[in-house]
Amino acid sequence: MRQAKTKRGLSELATCFCLASAVLATSAAAAEGDPAIQLSLAYKADVAATLSGGLAKRGRVLDNLQVFADVDLDRAIGWKGATAHFQLLNNSGATPNDDVGSLQGVDNIEVSRHRLRLFEAWVEQGFGDQGSVRAGLYDLNSEFYANESAGLLLAPAFGIGTELAATGPNGPSIFPLHRPGCAFPLDA
Repeated sequence: MRQAKTKRGLSELATCFCLASAVLATSAAAAEGDPAIQLSLAYKADVAATLSGGLAKRGRVLDNLQVFADVDLDRAIGWKGATAHFQLLNNSGATPNDDVGSLQGVDNIEVSRHRLRLFEAWVEQGFGDQGSVRAGLYDLNSEFYANESAGLLLAPAFGIGTELAATGPNGPSIFPLHRPGCAFPLDA
């Protein structure tokens, strides 16, 4: 079991290096002119430990890898005023909430199931200064009901309100994922 986790960790690390190489190559191409596709990468690692109280005293590491692709559809295929956005998300690491015994969690990147998945995929059509329309898989929490000060804190309780977050699959998409009956699996 431990050997499988080590191999998986090494595989995820290798993926990070490959993605970073792709981002650097895209950055070099961007220096020559604005490309139709722009790639970017964000990585966050948190270390959490229970030092006093709680159920167990130990440290835990969590990580959050995001890969973004933004496509200018006018430059790519001639679709005037349109852009597309894709985001891959990989969360892994331990579960510090199990050590603490908290009801609301201690770190907002803790997940119950480690995986790489398509997090956002949408197309936006702009209408000049009149506005725009966006359609696709979209994280509601990225624009609506977002608390600026929550970005400075780790605990999930400071993010979106629990009355909205607790609505589950019947509520709005604040952490979009595959639902039964979806045309294609977004979450493997």
